[in-house]
Amino acid sequence: MLFRSDTTVEIANKVGAAEIVNRVVDDLKDESEQYRKMVMETIEKVMANLGAADIDSRLEEQLIDGILYAFQEQTTEVPVYCDTISFHLLRSAMCIKYLTFWS
Repeated sequence: MLFRSDTTVEIANKVGAAEIVNRVVDDLKDESEQYRKMVMETIEKVMANLGAADIDSRLEEQLIDGILYAFQEQTTEVPVYCDTISFHLLRSAMCIKYLTFWS
């Protein structure tokens, strides 16, 4: 599936983060590094705009798996992978902190 990052983010604003992330998460394992980078940037923008509240545990596992794959397969230094990993981990930590606080 080919897409433009900005267009995909705008669609996500209308249909929700989980719907879009679910459709592009497998593309994190594409053979093209440039394409994986674009997918990663799109996921990061979508999650920054809408958060991760509607992303279920299965999709979260796929997302982490795809991010790790893309990170391991990179041949150039692309800071977006590290930014996205840290962003996702920060969101997860915030969620855990929130749940721990209210327990």
